[in-house]
Amino acid sequence: MNIRPLYKNIFFIALFPNIVWAEVPLADPCAGLFAILNRPTVADSACSVKPGEVMIEMGTQYKKLYPNEGHEYNYPEALLRFGFLDGNEFNVLTPNYIQQQHASGFTATTLGFKHQFVPIGPLVYTAESLITPPSGDNNFGSEGLGVAVNGIISYDFTPATSVTVMLGYSSQTTAFNEGGARYNSFNPDIVFSWQPTQYLQLYAEVYGQTQSGPLQSDGYNADAGIQYLFTENIEVDLEYGQRLSGQLGGFSHYFGAGGAVSF
Repeated sequence: MNIRPLYKNIFFIALFPNIVWAEVPLADPCAGLFAILNRPTVADSACSVKPGEVMIEMGTQYKKLYPNEGHEYNYPEALLRFGFLDGNEFNVLTPNYIQQQHASGFTATTLGFKHQFVPIGPLVYTAESLITPPSGDNNFGSEGLGVAVNGIISYDFTPATSVTVMLGYSSQTTAFNEGGARYNSFNPDIVFSWQPTQYLQLYAEVYGQTQSGPLQSDGYNADAGIQYLFTENIEVDLEYGQRLSGQLGGFSHYFGAGGAVSF
């Protein structure tokens, strides 16, 4: 054992006893708007909105439907998020308006609660619960009560690259005109993100459900997009989604755009 460095440290402290010795604090893995945003990925962020802050996320999509080859517009995809102490967040996904060639209407409202645990270095882990009360219209709403629970983990490989994994379980019902039947599903999701500059982030995602409808089997989709910060509190994004297998979401592909603001 080499004791010379130890003697050197003792000698230095004896000469300079008034120096305050402290560890350099670790970087906050939830710092910045990119880290906290839910949209436009299907997976939610592992980071909660900061205490006392409010975030509004909105967007629109054009979908090419599958398998009937129709199309769909939907908007405003409005998500309201409120931050509280101790890593807690309450959020509301308001009704989304859907316009198809032969039907239109509003989706259900969903209420969510997220708790972010204390990060372990670059690792953030979070628990989330969602409740969808019977709401929306007969074409696109929820006939019965829907519930979901998610576990979310994110890890920063470097200051510019990260991965987020979300694994959830949901029990949902279809709209009245689709029979209001219930179906249960396990829902895996993984997102890779790369931030080449302070103002730009790219992401790619693969997600799925073990059951995508009452009489349907599993389904999987992928999406990718770009996010840009106008200011530290304002973000805009573009996205593209592609069906991989099954009928999850009922589309073959889609284009989307949106943004977020925090205050």
